[in-house]
Amino acid sequence: TDGMSFAALAPLHELWLQHMAEVCGGGAAGRGLDARLAKADFHGAMVRVVQAKSPSLVGLHGVVVQETEN
Repeated sequence: TDGMSFAALAPLHELWLQHMAEVCGGGAAGRGLDARLAKADFHGAMVRVVQAKSPSLVGLHGVVVQETEN
């Protein structure tokens, strides 16, 4: 995944935006949202590292291509 361009990942990001619209739009606004977000799939999400055990990772940003426990 190193060196992938955003243009190559843009379709994945668009799918994630649709997924989040469904996750956040289901049910009453706010009710159970924390639980729905905790179970949501973040492949395609645009993220920025704000805290990490390794300081060299802080500030990195991009699209989630592979989500793992660690």
